[in-house]
Amino acid sequence: MSFLNSVMNELSGSNADLGGLDVGNIAKSLLSSGGGSSRIDTIVSVLKQNGMEEKVTSWVGNGANASVDASEIQSALDSGTISELSSELGIDASKVAPILAALLPVIINQLTPDGQAGNDGSLLTSGMNVLKGFM
Repeated sequence: MSFLNSVMNELSGSNADLGGLDVGNIAKSLLSSGGGSSRIDTIVSVLKQNGMEEKVTSWVGNGANASVDASEIQSALDSGTISELSSELGIDASKVAPILAALLPVIINQLTPDGQAGNDGSLLTSGMNVLKGFM
């Protein structure tokens, strides 16, 4: 099963409202890199620094994923990150936090099938390793 199919299967049990957005484009945006680290690694680091380390750890680990709500995402991330994603995805900035709240636990869970990030601690590295398994 492909990475995106796995993400979609995991999302199907949730009530996530992605507003018809393409999950592949969102994942691509989150896995894109700038300044040496992927956006998802940067977001995860910021979330951990802003009191969400236990939730992020649950997404990486093998147990159940802790839920997160849009207000937590909105509070943790700076407006620049939200604005950047809004522009890149072509959506209103007010929709970014709810979409991230729905997708981050699922995407991070799928990127870490062994319950840990790559050898260098990077989710991007983990993602590349997961994707190599489908090639």
